[in-house]
Amino acid sequence: MTKVAVTASVALSLLAAVPARAAFDLQGPTPRAVALGGAASAIIDDASAIFYNPAGIAGLAQSEIGFANNRIGNFDFLQHNLGWGATHLGRFGNLAGAVRYFRTESAGGEKLSTELTVSLAHGVMLMEDVHSSLAFGWAANFYSLDFGTSAGSYIPGTGSYEGGFDLGSDATVGFDVGVRASLESRTFVSAVLRNLNRPTLGETDKVELLETLVLGAAYEPYPDVLTTAEVEMRSGEAPTTVRAGMEYHIIEPLTLRAGVGSNPAHFSGGFKLQVAGFWLDYAYGDHPILPASHHFGVGVQF
Repeated sequence: MTKVAVTASVALSLLAAVPARAAFDLQGPTPRAVALGGAASAIIDDASAIFYNPAGIAGLAQSEIGFANNRIGNFDFLQHNLGWGATHLGRFGNLAGAVRYFRTESAGGEKLSTELTVSLAHGVMLMEDVHSSLAFGWAANFYSLDFGTSAGSYIPGTGSYEGGFDLGSDATVGFDVGVRASLESRTFVSAVLRNLNRPTLGETDKVELLETLVLGAAYEPYPDVLTTAEVEMRSGEAPTTVRAGMEYHIIEPLTLRAGVGSNPAHFSGGFKLQVAGFWLDYAYGDHPILPASHHFGVGVQF
């Protein structure tokens, strides 16, 4: 095997290992959440809340479209792209949709596996006054997993393989629900239950998408400064994860972010530049074994 192929195999093994990552389990897919250490369930109230807490969609003040590219480990053979958007439904709340695409490739560019997630979410304010608010949201996620084709037999002297076979694919649907409450627009608490129906993929070697409970809190001690933290607990033997972050809107148009998390232990940081309704996000994500990741996002609010 070439050096690139060996690197790809090692990186994919690390990414697939629990607790580093399981199927459909890339934490913090948007640059903002990555920069906050992944602690996003209580703080995010824009269209990207579809990935973290559908109740946050209810707080959307404007329609929004966003796109992001995540260079995981800065490897070319790991492709992770996503897009999301949301719009108002008047007194019926806000509606959001999203697509996530994660693909792994061999050194020669052949597809090894593909994860596609298509999501639809709805958030609505159950109660809101000058002092407090309570929002509820739900999301339906269509998961499609394709393991691609096996490498087959190596042909000596050619650097290529032949005789690969289809490793199979499957699809399922998972449901999320969440709530988010605020007090004096400074204190926020949230609870999210993901994959509450415990969806599975496959018939013989089943891939279970873990049921997850996330409890979060955020606080704004000073104007333009937000702190956030959350605890994530999963079904089975998966360990509990703790994440925390801070966001500081220094000057117009610059916002700085930083965060930490466990399982695996990591730190992160990033920034946002916003001019009128257009914004640019960047995040740097550390990993205890793999090289650092770079995350880029752009969007518009209208």
